[in-house]
Amino acid sequence: MRRDCRPRKRCSLAATACNGVGQLEYDVFGRDFGQRRPDQVRKRRLTLAGANTYAGSTFINGGTLSLANALAVPNSTVNVGSSGALSFAASNTNPILGGLAGIGNVTLATSKFEPVTLNVGQNGQSTTYNGTLSGGGGLTKTGTGILTVANAVSYTGRTLLTGGTLAMNAPPLPGFTKAW
Repeated sequence: MRRDCRPRKRCSLAATACNGVGQLEYDVFGRDFGQRRPDQVRKRRLTLAGANTYAGSTFINGGTLSLANALAVPNSTVNVGSSGALSFAASNTNPILGGLAGIGNVTLATSKFEPVTLNVGQNGQSTTYNGTLSGGGGLTKTGTGILTVANAVSYTGRTLLTGGTLAMNAPPLPGFTKAW
């Protein structure tokens, strides 16, 4: 299903491809955006299986957003909330995110425990990530913006800077390499 995400319009949870500049918000509360019904909280997962071009933000306020396509959110800043989770489907080992923000933790491994190299910064915006990156994968900073990693990380893969600035408020990132 394709939805046009225009400003002030949000995509339905059933959308697999979203184009435009609106925002995609996923929350385990209620059946629709903005309806908070704690009595209906269940463990929910939304999988984005198609390539998307929308440039708005993606908020994961609860439940799990699973990326099954490397180009699921290449222009969108993904904001992982404390009750949200970002995961990667099997074989999606090199996903591209427009940006990364929020306080939720991200494990750099697929559902089949393959290491994930997370490419962050495609949209050129500056963001701060206050969560923890862990797992066997790595991080590649792309684009022109600044990615600030505010907390300690425990992932074991390499860290590559190909564009912009990677600022750390934490101990040095593992295997750091500058590509130019």
